[in-house]
Amino acid sequence: VLAYALANLDGYLPSVASLQGEVYHQIVALVRMLSDFNFAQAKMCIGVLDCVETCALLGDNLKVTGSMSLAGSMFLTEPNGRSVMKGLACLHDLTGVDPAAVYWNYISSRAEALDLHVATPSHLVLARLACLTRTVQASSLQALASGWEDLTNQEQDALLELFLTDGHADKAFILLYLPLFLANASANPELGLRHGLQFLVELHTKLMAHRCLNQEASTVTVDISSLASAAKSIDGARLLRLCLDCARIVKHGTGVTVLLTAESYQFMSGSQKGQSSRFGKMSSAGPNGTTALLQ
Repeated sequence: VLAYALANLDGYLPSVASLQGEVYHQIVALVRMLSDFNFAQAKMCIGVLDCVETCALLGDNLKVTGSMSLAGSMFLTEPNGRSVMKGLACLHDLTGVDPAAVYWNYISSRAEALDLHVATPSHLVLARLACLTRTVQASSLQALASGWEDLTNQEQDALLELFLTDGHADKAFILLYLPLFLANASANPELGLRHGLQFLVELHTKLMAHRCLNQEASTVTVDISSLASAAKSIDGARLLRLCLDCARIVKHGTGVTVLLTAESYQFMSGSQKGQSSRFGKMSSAGPNGTTALLQ
């Protein structure tokens, strides 16, 4: 909206219109960059290498409240501040630098801050999960490591593909609201982190079955806001899987939305508990994205 206003509605922005020459062009360029780059998302490793290829300022994403109180900020505690500084250090000079090196160096630096020595691809996944879950204390990393170790080899392989495909050499998914999903899953005693990660494997399988990576863009954004909300209070992983079975995959532009249907919400509300045993005999999504009854 702001970019459009700068280009077409100068009369409504007199303070900007009064700027001269180079300053005006810098403001316009900054607004354009902010439309393509979100530092807060890059710091949490939500986006992939496309984020590194565009540089931007922090803006209001850090929730700094110095103008209201000198006691500190709502979010920028010392551990979180260190993460911010690591992100800024990686973005200090991008001239002639491989975006992949910048991105993975940042993730590795976050791992080192948690006393995690990156020696295997699994360590990189743990580091990305730490970013996504805002884990800034080494003592909190154990819960992530335990959730990862409880997965089967097949599940770990699927998550390696999901989290290590960077959108630079190969096409990749960007799961919008993934931090919220992981936070809600971890806080829900009926779900937990391990089941949340297992659910991401099933989601990835369904997205691939619907050929969502066949779109032209190098990265495909996937809106999972409805699933993130459902993870907060749903009664177990089984019901969440049933919701996904009934969900629609809606493609639009360079993105995808996982849309819960009326039947999905009926499972969430418990009105279809009597029918859930029938769905419990179903397998995960098949090649055409539908479920197949196991006899």
